[in-house]
Amino acid sequence: SRADEITVQADTTTNSILVRASEKQRKMVEELIAKLDDVAEPTREMKIVKIQFSSANQVAMTVQTMFTQTQTARRGRGSAAATDPGEKIVITASPDDRSVVIDAPVRKMPEILELITKLDVQESTQELLVRTYQLKDANATELSASLTQIFTVRWQEERRKNPKNAPPQPTFTVNVATNQLIIGATALQFEEIEKSISDVEKAAVLAMATKTFTLKHADANDLIEVLRTMLQGASPRGRRGGVTEAVLQISTLPGSNSIVVQGPP
Repeated sequence: SRADEITVQADTTTNSILVRASEKQRKMVEELIAKLDDVAEPTREMKIVKIQFSSANQVAMTVQTMFTQTQTARRGRGSAAATDPGEKIVITASPDDRSVVIDAPVRKMPEILELITKLDVQESTQELLVRTYQLKDANATELSASLTQIFTVRWQEERRKNPKNAPPQPTFTVNVATNQLIIGATALQFEEIEKSISDVEKAAVLAMATKTFTLKHADANDLIEVLRTMLQGASPRGRRGGVTEAVLQISTLPGSNSIVVQGPP
C-alpha cells in the first residue's frame, strides 16, 4: 500500500537526506542510515619517510627482513593474522635512495617508524654495520636494555674525550616475536658487543648482516646478475643451536655503483 512506501530524496546543498516513511518504518530507516554514515577507521596507511644519513635501500631491506621474519614466526605458530593480506607489510626504497616508502597496517606503523629512526644514524669516519642475532636462552628485550645502558655510557665517555672523531652510538632493537636482537654499530664496537652477548647468551648466533660494496671498475648492474647466478642456493639452511633459515639478498644501490648484500656473514 502507499502507506508502506518509503521515499528517499537527497539534498545536495546541505548534504542531507529527506525520508518519508511510516512511523513503523522510520526507525528501521534511521538505523540503516546511521550504519551507512558510520566513519570506518582506516586499517592500512602509506607513508614516505625521508632518510637523512643512511642508505634508504639498506634501511628498507633491514626493516622488511625483520617484519617478514616476524610474520613467518607467527605463521609457524598457526596465527591467522600472519596470512591475512591486510597484515602485509611492504617497505621499499625510492629510486634516489633518499626515502623509504611504507605500506602497512596502521597499528604497525609506529613500530616501523621507530626502527627506521634507529637505523638512520649519522655517518662517521667509521662504517656502521647492521647485524641480527638469534638468541636461544637469553631474553632479547632484557638483553637489549642491558646492552643499551652499558654502551650508551661507553659512547658518552668516548664522545667526551674525542667529540670530533667519536664513533656513532650503537643502537639496539628487539624483534619480540622471534627473540632476535638487531644491532647497529661499527666493526670495532661489535667486538665488545659480541663479547657481552656471549657472556649473557652462550647460544647467541649471528643470523644476518648487511654490507655495502662500492665498485671502482665493474658495473653494479652487470655484476649483480653474475653474483645472483653464482650464489643461487648458497644460503645456509637452518641448523641446530637457534639459527633461523637465512636468505642471501643482493641489490644495487642507485646512483652510487654499489651493491648491497644481506645474509649470513
